[in-house]
Amino acid sequence: TIPYAQSAIFSPDGRWLLTDIGLWDLAAGKQVTQLGNKVAAFSPDNNLLATYDQSVGKVMLWDISKLAQGDESPLMILEAQKRQMGYPDELAFSHDAKMLYLKRDGDIQIYGVPKTNI
Repeated sequence: TIPYAQSAIFSPDGRWLLTDIGLWDLAAGKQVTQLGNKVAAFSPDNNLLATYDQSVGKVMLWDISKLAQGDESPLMILEAQKRQMGYPDELAFSHDAKMLYLKRDGDIQIYGVPKTNI
């Protein structure tokens, strides 16, 4: 049981669970970081996690293996298009993880995801 969680997203391989409270390694049965967000997406290859940080209005890309080791430095920070109102309500990777889509207020922003050395 994960108390006080209001949202949850599983990684494609089922190993990771991101809640609004933190990232959980289900294979190890433990929380690996307090990083949490309601708007997030795992890459199809399970290597990357994208989150939207409402406090700064930016999309963050994370290396999941580094998060699991305690390194909470994002791989990349992407500027979200400024809006008068409304927070993004969906993030999604393309099937090949080369693109990231951010949906907000009926609009979609598309980001290129650079190759990483993962």
